[in-house]
Amino acid sequence: MVKAKPIVMDGVMYTTVASRISGGKVIIGNGGAEFGARGYITAYRADTGEEAWRFHELCDELL
Repeated sequence: MVKAKPIVMDGVMYTTVASRISGGKVIIGNGGAEFGARGYITAYRADTGEEAWRFHELCDELL
């Protein structure tokens, strides 16, 4: 079992929903736009906890 870790990068970030598990991945989204943080959705490998991919909710040009 992989323990969840809080994520903090250049501001306040948080998650208010449960993780989703699909295809051997644990998928977690975060919030924090009201604090100036850039949101993203990340998938971690359920067996190792390694990051599999990350999708940013805004592209770099919109920041």
